[in-house]
Amino acid sequence: MGKVKQWAMDNAEKFLSNLESQIESGAQTVQSALLLCECADIAWNLIGFDHMSEVEEYLEDVRREALRDN
Repeated sequence: MGKVKQWAMDNAEKFLSNLESQIESGAQTVQSALLLCECADIAWNLIGFDHMSEVEEYLEDVRREALRDN
């Protein structure tokens, strides 16, 4: 994998991980996280998301899991 592609993939993973943490802590809602996702220059396809609806479903799952654990 090229260096730029690896950088983009790492950037996407870090961005998503940050959103997961914020949603789990309650600092961010799924809808506000989605607004950030839509504005960010992230190569979602490099981490398995082809459409923003898939990102939304994933973040909803993160929220549900966080609620279940609390």
